[in-house]
Amino acid sequence: MITKTAVFCLAGLLVASPALAQQRQQPDTMGPSALDSHAARLEHDAVEDLKAGKLANGHFVDLDIVFPGDRQEYEAVGKNFLLVFALFSNDQADLPLARAKAGDVPLKCLKSVSRDVPPDSATAKSFGKYRADTLCLMPVDLERKGSHIVIDFTKNLEGLEVAAFVLNEPDFVKADANPQSASAPDSVALQKFVDREYPGFGFQVQP
Repeated sequence: MITKTAVFCLAGLLVASPALAQQRQQPDTMGPSALDSHAARLEHDAVEDLKAGKLANGHFVDLDIVFPGDRQEYEAVGKNFLLVFALFSNDQADLPLARAKAGDVPLKCLKSVSRDVPPDSATAKSFGKYRADTLCLMPVDLERKGSHIVIDFTKNLEGLEVAAFVLNEPDFVKADANPQSASAPDSVALQKFVDREYPGFGFQVQP
C-alpha cells in the first residue's frame, strides 16, 4: 500500500504559520496526484480560505509527500521518498524554489516546472498569481532524525521552516532498522516512481 501525505503550509512574508498536516486515508486520495486533481484540490482549499477571509500574504506553499510502493522500489530509489513543493507568489521573480534542506543537509531536487494559474481563479486570489512546482527527494534516515524541512524562494523569502509533522511510514519502511542507503537512486526506477505518482507534472529525472 502506498502511503501519501499532504501537508499545507501558509507562508507569511518572513515567518511561516504552523503547517496543517493531513494524512491521506480515503481510497480516492491514496492514488496518484494527477495534475488536474491536484489543481482542483488547491482551488477548493483556496475557495474555503477566501470564504474564511484568509489570504496568503503574497506567498503560499503546498507540500505533497509520497513513499515508494514496495520494498523493492524503496531500495531502488535509495531509501528516499518524494516531496513535491507547489510554490505560489504574486511576484514571478520569487519563483521557483531555490533550495530545500532537511536540517543542514541539502535535498536533491529536480528542475522546477512553472504552471499557469487562471487569473480569475480562487487559487490566484488566495495563494498567488504565479506557481512553480519542484520535486525533491527526502532520505528516510533524515526523516527519522526529525529534521525540519527548510526552503528558500528565489527571492524575498528564505529560511521558511515547514512545521514538524509525523509521517505514517509503510510497514516495509518501518521494518528497516538501517534506513541509510549505500547507493544513489536508480534513475530509471526513480522516473517510474515519479511518473506513477505525479502524472502530468512533467518532472524529469536526469541519469
